[in-house]
Amino acid sequence: MSDEKSFIKIDKLKKYFPIYSGILKRTIGAVKAVDDVSFSIKSGETLGLVGESGSGKSTLGRTIIQLYEPTSGKVYYKSYDLLMLKQREFQKLRLNLQIIFQDPFASLDPRMTVGEIILEPLAIHKLGTKKEQREKVEFLMNKVGLTKAYKKYPHEFSGGQCQRIAIARALATEPEFVVCDEPISSLDVSIQAQVVNLLEELQDDLGLTYLFIAHDLRMTRHISDRVAIMYLGKIVELASKDEFYSHPLHPYTKGLLSSIPTPDPINERKRQRVYLKGEIPNPSNPPKGCRYHTRCPIADGKICREVEPQWRDVGSDHWVACHKV
Repeated sequence: MSDEKSFIKIDKLKKYFPIYSGILKRTIGAVKAVDDVSFSIKSGETLGLVGESGSGKSTLGRTIIQLYEPTSGKVYYKSYDLLMLKQREFQKLRLNLQIIFQDPFASLDPRMTVGEIILEPLAIHKLGTKKEQREKVEFLMNKVGLTKAYKKYPHEFSGGQCQRIAIARALATEPEFVVCDEPISSLDVSIQAQVVNLLEELQDDLGLTYLFIAHDLRMTRHISDRVAIMYLGKIVELASKDEFYSHPLHPYTKGLLSSIPTPDPINERKRQRVYLKGEIPNPSNPPKGCRYHTRCPIADGKICREVEPQWRDVGSDHWVACHKV
């Protein structure tokens, strides 16, 4: 059973990619991109998901909306168990689950006009008459600040404008849940703020729920209601925005927050930095016990090396997986 208060609920979700060898493609292992992840997202909120490259953030987002078939686990959308639905039943719900990809230039067909790109999901799902579809496309283009662009092509626009096109396309089917897969990472800093502000405006106007995947903890703080930290396929900390930034608990979280520069040069020189040592381990052969112990400055003894930390609530709905907390 899913939690009635949860809009999206993930229960022990895993996504492994098999590793093949030889001409016969014999399976010799698996990349554990998402490994036993559990959390929930409330209706109308934005959950920020942060971590280094290779931590499994994008794979998690795509697995939630079934672009990738999960290896095991459960994904609930409202009262629906998505993995138990028949194909036809899932296709009806598919309209409510959308994604905005990281690279707008790669995700937009260069041979199609902007109008055709935004119109495509309406045509595929046969939503409305041709006149109604055209009106819907013009409405969405106006909503994201792109007027008189119906017959233009993606190469005629900047990166920020292309991302607006991608946002309009994702909203064409009137979804309720949108995975924002690093939608600002390829954009200039000034454009990033514009796109984030647009996402917030659309959320208020249309009642959207976001999973906002990002590297930038500053931008995540601006848009998120809660923040989750992912490391090597696992969520290691999750808390409300205020609790997370004022009282981080996991040593990996402290290292990420320490990397954010402060605008005051005097305070910047005085503050004590926490450096992340080494590289993220190979996800096909993650360390035993706590996966962060190979880089952790406070790892101590056999328990960190051999026993996997329990995912637990330490109070105020602040979740963490660490033996030392």
